[in-house]
Amino acid sequence: QLGRDYSGNVQFLARDIDPQIDFAGNGYYMTRSGNLNLGLSTINVGRVRVQIQKVFANNLVYLLNASELRHSDDYYGDYQVQQNMSGLGTTVNSFEIEVGRSANEEVVTPLALESYVTPEHRGVFRIEAMESERYWNSSTRYVVATDIGMVTKRTDDAIWVWLNNLQSLDPIAN
Repeated sequence: QLGRDYSGNVQFLARDIDPQIDFAGNGYYMTRSGNLNLGLSTINVGRVRVQIQKVFANNLVYLLNASELRHSDDYYGDYQVQQNMSGLGTTVNSFEIEVGRSANEEVVTPLALESYVTPEHRGVFRIEAMESERYWNSSTRYVVATDIGMVTKRTDDAIWVWLNNLQSLDPIAN
């Protein structure tokens, strides 16, 4: 309790949020016949460099053991895979985009990967988004582009495999 009334101006200094880059959602699968849309979430970032790399099929076991295809925004946690990516796959496309910058607010920018990945590209892709001015501020997402869904069941004496088209849900023969 104050002994008398007080009036005056009070200022609060709000510090800007550090620039952040991440991918929206937790999905890994995109249908090849769709638009291959992926949301890019940024805070206080104006320009982003995106790199799309196709992982060679013969390297999937190594990749699964090294990174488990988890979402990664930890530069050092994904460092081993980053260093070996030149031997694991090939760069399909690389481009820069402007993202709407709104001070201290999250901006989600849709990335239509269909424009950058040709129809013959199927399989596992490594998508990396990094701030143009600060390349160490980055996020990585592995996605699977396919139209085939697979369910397997193992019994004592057999392995059953069902394949379906993800677009129509029709079974795939043989």
